[in-house]
Amino acid sequence: MVSSAHQLASLAGVSMIMRGGNAVDAAVATAAALTVVEPSSCGAGGVGCMVIAEPGVGRPRVLDFIGPAPIAASVDAFAVSGSKDDGIRSSIVPGAVAGWLEALARFGRLSRQEVLAPAIGHAREGFPVSPYLHRYIGRCADRLRRHPTTAAVFLPNGQVPQPGELLRQPAAAATLAEIAEQGRDAFYKGRVAEEIVRFSAANGGLLASDDLGSYAPRWLEPISAKAFGHTFFFPPPPSGGFQILLALRLLEGFDLHPL
Repeated sequence: MVSSAHQLASLAGVSMIMRGGNAVDAAVATAAALTVVEPSSCGAGGVGCMVIAEPGVGRPRVLDFIGPAPIAASVDAFAVSGSKDDGIRSSIVPGAVAGWLEALARFGRLSRQEVLAPAIGHAREGFPVSPYLHRYIGRCADRLRRHPTTAAVFLPNGQVPQPGELLRQPAAAATLAEIAEQGRDAFYKGRVAEEIVRFSAANGGLLASDDLGSYAPRWLEPISAKAFGHTFFFPPPPSGGFQILLALRLLEGFDLHPL
């Protein structure tokens, strides 16, 4: 089963299963498609983690691709109020692409080209803007306009795209296509990395070539707790999974059946 917040992303995952792929192929295809069709929730410049259970193996593994702060980050670098939450200095090392490709290399059955094809297609050909994305861009329009390169993508002709309107992202398509062809070096050492570093430096950011080139995701042991007769596994911090484990244990103390 494939579930996500957008039907096109879920269909991308289902299409991997139909091509003979497995759950990891489907998960990566879904995440990559979400970076295009619901970029407010997921991005190739973002981070994440996966909990992967192999058949016949009792305890799952966690793939952590939450990047660290840049090497140049320091307390003094965030003297301006709010700079750690908004703007160019709030960026940590983007781990998503490395995480996707690590998961595919270790567990996937399909090629990078096959898995990233739906995302590339939606970015290149365009997709109909959902009511959710329309509302989200509308709420953030003033914030987006502060960054002209972002506004050029998500506010075409200076306007919030309407539900059903096709939104195209040719630059994102080109980036994803390079990743599909060249692998992780396309993002962390190639043209894309150079552009990230150049843009960061030109706008007062902290990300440098060493931050990107040296990054690698981590395989970790999950944290777990027993509740309601089951064992639940989640990624360890900095993921917020421990909060769900705490909530499950707390809920055990209440009679939920009447609810």
